[in-house]
Amino acid sequence: MWLDQGKIMAFGEPDMVLDAYRKAMAATKELERPAKRPALRTAIVYGNCQAEALSNILKKDELFGSLFRVVYCHNYDAPGQDRNLPASEDLSACALLFSQHGPEPFAFADRLPKECLTVRFPSVDFNLLWPFHCINPYNKPQLPELPWGPFPYGDRIILDCIEKGMAPDDILEYYLNGWAQYKVDLKHITRLDQARLEDVYKRQGLLLEIRQQIVLPAAGSLRQRASAGWTSVCDVRAPLGFVRRGRRMLRRV
Repeated sequence: MWLDQGKIMAFGEPDMVLDAYRKAMAATKELERPAKRPALRTAIVYGNCQAEALSNILKKDELFGSLFRVVYCHNYDAPGQDRNLPASEDLSACALLFSQHGPEPFAFADRLPKECLTVRFPSVDFNLLWPFHCINPYNKPQLPELPWGPFPYGDRIILDCIEKGMAPDDILEYYLNGWAQYKVDLKHITRLDQARLEDVYKRQGLLLEIRQQIVLPAAGSLRQRASAGWTSVCDVRAPLGFVRRGRRMLRRV
């Protein structure tokens, strides 16, 4: 109680203080009101979940965000979700298209302005992260609950055990403790990945740095695994060198 009374003695009655604060804030906002700026141009990012990560980086970049409104469009069909197609106004206002290489090219390229700049970039797939990855042959549609099947990715070690007729408990025991029997040469896979990615990024003018590496059993979205409780020490940096060089280019766009 004595503290509340001390505040009133120092600053005045609460209603009076609040009213004075509101008036001061209104006057400050009036002084700081920026001049009206022209509408932002649109930058469309098209691709898989890696492209979505790129769109988030661009949105958070101070310079890029001051020049462009970033719109992300995925290039794949997700179970139970419709594709987020670009709106007509986004296409007509598009100044930059970031298009990821994939089986389905950007279907609206003919509706973009002639002066729109297109930047194509590859999909970054690491065999080192998922050395046992394969397609799941048991992923059959189960209508109506699972029209896409239970899960598209498989693990070739487990599938080999199934084909041998091993019991589930024996498969688990072998998978957890039989690394010496089914292990792969991770150094060889590392060399293959480095050679492939260095060639790709030299041609694309991008830089990818892997500070630490971790082996995951099979492929899948890192975001989905993280949300399911997976943790790792894998630190894959975005192509920041390209972003920094792009910032200098954007000043001239």
